[in-house]
Amino acid sequence: KILDFFVMNWDHNAPHSVKKYVTEIGQAKSIDQDCDTYLFCGLPLTSSRVIGVLGDSTWIPAGQPVVHEPVTLKMLAKNELSSNIRRFNFSVTGPSHMHVAISARAGAKLINTNLVPELPKPVMWNNRATYIILYTWGIESTPLFVSLDFEVPQDWNGPTFDIALSGKCMHERTNLKTPQYVKFLNSFPNWTDVVPYLATYESWVY
Repeated sequence: KILDFFVMNWDHNAPHSVKKYVTEIGQAKSIDQDCDTYLFCGLPLTSSRVIGVLGDSTWIPAGQPVVHEPVTLKMLAKNELSSNIRRFNFSVTGPSHMHVAISARAGAKLINTNLVPELPKPVMWNNRATYIILYTWGIESTPLFVSLDFEVPQDWNGPTFDIALSGKCMHERTNLKTPQYVKFLNSFPNWTDVVPYLATYESWVY
């Protein structure tokens, strides 16, 4: 697992404008290779509207976070509905705000889900149609049950799709800050607007 500070740079001058205040900025790493390998660069997606700035964001090496509500995915069943239709059933659990990203591999196509009567227009990521589910819960944590039908060629043997889960810890009891994290946040000057939260990312291939 990669345990870093993820800095989403909304300002066109970021992160260079705070480099002389936040010394960790000098340790920033490129995410270009991750963007070629993982859905949404392997970064915790907060909204589909931020996809355009993911490539301008920054990874900074950090220590181990404290995660009380990790995201989990459990594959419940995989069935062949016909010679070229495969159904995957799984459950998702995690914090009160989660994003689920689903992207079919080349040659496969998502054609149906139990969540909506008709698939919406997908988001394109690395020339692949990708669907994003925003799932939130209130007082009680309730698993999300998802069924996905994929159309594949006859005698399909390779992976069918990628799925990534992002969990966002919004509340004080779950958004726990380590001493290193607090020191990092306090190093930003007063004229900056920093909105910190704890997030996790996990991905699988099926």
